[in-house]
Amino acid sequence: MLTRAGFRRVTYWVAVIFLLILAAPVTWGAEKTFPLDKVKPGMNGYGYTVFSGTKIEKFKVKVIATVDGSFGKNKLILVRLLGKSVEENGGLSAGMSGSPIYLDDCLAGAISYGFENADSTLALVTPINSMLQLLNENQKVVYLTGYKLKAVPVATPVMVSGMKQRGFELMAERLKKYGFQAVFVPNAGVSSLEMGKGLIKPGSAIAVLMSAGDYQVSAIGTVTWRDGKDFLAFGHAYNNRGKVDYFAYQANILQTVKSSQMSFKLGAPLKLIGRIIQDRQSGIVGRLEETPAFIPVQINIKDNDRNLTKKSTFYVPSGEQVFHDLIISGVTDAIDQAIDRVGAGSAKVNLKIETSGGQDQIIRDNLFYNKDIAVASIKDLDYLLTLIHDNDYSPIIMKGISVNMELDSEHTTARIVKIVSESAKAKPGDTVRFNVLLHKYRGDDITVPIEFKLPVGIKSGKLTVTVCGGSREAAGGFDDDAKKDAFKLDYKGTLSFQDLLANFLAQPKNNELVLEYDPTNEAKSA
Repeated sequence: MLTRAGFRRVTYWVAVIFLLILAAPVTWGAEKTFPLDKVKPGMNGYGYTVFSGTKIEKFKVKVIATVDGSFGKNKLILVRLLGKSVEENGGLSAGMSGSPIYLDDCLAGAISYGFENADSTLALVTPINSMLQLLNENQKVVYLTGYKLKAVPVATPVMVSGMKQRGFELMAERLKKYGFQAVFVPNAGVSSLEMGKGLIKPGSAIAVLMSAGDYQVSAIGTVTWRDGKDFLAFGHAYNNRGKVDYFAYQANILQTVKSSQMSFKLGAPLKLIGRIIQDRQSGIVGRLEETPAFIPVQINIKDNDRNLTKKSTFYVPSGEQVFHDLIISGVTDAIDQAIDRVGAGSAKVNLKIETSGGQDQIIRDNLFYNKDIAVASIKDLDYLLTLIHDNDYSPIIMKGISVNMELDSEHTTARIVKIVSESAKAKPGDTVRFNVLLHKYRGDDITVPIEFKLPVGIKSGKLTVTVCGGSREAAGGFDDDAKKDAFKLDYKGTLSFQDLLANFLAQPKNNELVLEYDPTNEAKSA
């Protein structure tokens, strides 16, 4: 995964600050490694990568130089890529990061950095000793300064497939705040959770997924090293988040696309092979035949206009902070695909969220109408995810999400015309009946009765009563300020997550009428 699709751009004349790992005892595995201090300019070697499909191909390299850190350790190796396959595929390509480089038949490191708009046969190699330190749980880090390179950070490119254009645009916008640059890929099929075995070795193409199932968010790279069930890849950080839990898939390279800026590998996930557990400066660490903790999201949508039902399922890592945006983007796109349109309509929504936070199941039913029904109908889900992720009481682990919807294009709103009380006078403790006259959108008038029991301790005088709809947002949508307020957690009167949740679930629904009175008017004389 190199710029344009995963390499980091490098300028070859100014100082750099690298996050490097101090040497510590590690298990190096069965594969022989080449000592960094033995690397000399002019040495010939070779590497492995996948240019198409899953076939690992060999290419040649020639060492040009090494770049020192301030203490003479943790150098990068500058090499030139050679051979027919390299030439035919436009030189260095995004997705080659992690490709193992061998000198004297010993593993020297992994391709990790490249040069945009420059010589496409030049690459920088992260030494294998820096990557192997990632296997040490007690690793120490130190900042080292060099004198030759400046790494220019770029947004990490990820491929999004299985979505329509609007879903992709929503996803791309949400991923920007995490430092990801999204690239649209035509539907690459469904990624299942069936575990594959024995599918990768050094040089194999892998896909790191933040979302699997009917839609995928993935990044392509190459395996550098494997020992038993442990493997190293990429040669640089995916997003440098430290301890992570992502899906790792064998990847199928559909095509290496040539580009004057930098060629890139267009790929798709094939079989689940394990999980990614570390994401550090020198590379990523994976473990084979283990499945990450994930949240299954199941969506069942019925389009009443066409009498069609569509089901969709995807999976996101439960420990990743980006799960909120992955879920909202995925559900919105599933709605768009199910109704095959963007526009106004009504939606009857049933949400179920399984958690491990003392609440076995969170259930919310509601009715929505909006000019953009796909976006409006997930308002409750959006808020619940905010409540679960952002609350400061306790961590809540989600075990699963179920979204069931019925949608149509009907305009199911009504306007309150007037409110009439059946009694002009009443005593404290009496039940007063009100009749609310509603005018349905381009339809008939209807009368809805509401009963209200006067507080026992109320003083004599005039009491002002108002009736409104359950949601100010149901028909038109929030303005920007209202949106911020709507998703701000209100801790007033709460002592726990359960209190926060109970307050939200007690809020009126969009198809309910709410009667309110102003307590400040209770003592006013008639």
